Amino acid sequence: MKPSKFVLLFSAIIMIALLVGGCKNDNSAPTQPLQKSSNLLLKIGNKAANGNILTSTGEITISSFKTSLSKVSLQENSGFDGENKSDNNGGNDNKTKNENNENDASDIVINGPFNLDIASGTAELGNVNVYPGVFKKVDLSFITSSQNPFDNYSIVVNGNYKKQNGELIPFTIRSKFSDIFETLIANGGITVNSNSTVTVIVEFNFNNIFGNMDFSNAVISNGVIKINEQNNTALLQAFEANLNNSIEAKEE
Repeated sequence: MKPSKFVLLFSAIIMIALLVGGCKNDNSAPTQPLQKSSNLLLKIGNKAANGNILTSTGEITISSFKTSLSKVSLQENSGFDGENKSDNNGGNDNKTKNENNENDASDIVINGPFNLDIASGTAELGNVNVYPGVFKKVDLSFITSSQNPFDNYSIVVNGNYKKQNGELIPFTIRSKFSDIFETLIANGGITVNSNSTVTVIVEFNFNNIFGNMDFSNAVISNGVIKINEQNNTALLQAFEANLNNSIEAKEE
């Protein structure tokens, strides 16, 4: 019994489809996985290093600015969110949030704790491997520390206040500031290309922090202006409020 023309035509179509499909599979190149071919170097420092800070009632000189951080996070914004995470122990648009309410996971986490003195220069926090991409935000997580000289504070500042009549008075600030700062990186962020190293520096602007603080009416104890939760509390509140608009991040 001879097969009908319809059966022969149908069989030919199936054979052609199988051959075409096989050719496509044989010629398809395997997808290459995205590689962490780049590096980010993170630094923390200050503006106005080794300089006097002018206020309306005198001058302020910072001899030490010690801060305790639990971690530093950078957010990647080019489509690899959730993949570009790395643990390493090794713009002026700020927001604060309580650490317990942190909802958005960051792409890179450099874990501390870090106990840093940024009064005289810049400290390196770590160099991490990253995917190429665009990074737009840095988060700083402050935490109190039991180590010396913090003694259960997160920020300890020492300096001198020089009155307009030339009198020099030492001061100490002790803060238990424990928020997370969300800081946008200047100029819309930084682009990290393949096989490259990019340095991001986070700077505390000392002029913005101390420039509007009025030490002239501060209570002096044993020759020192002590600023903490028991002494000169208005100055402590001003210091902590000024931090909010005084941390900047940029490509170095």
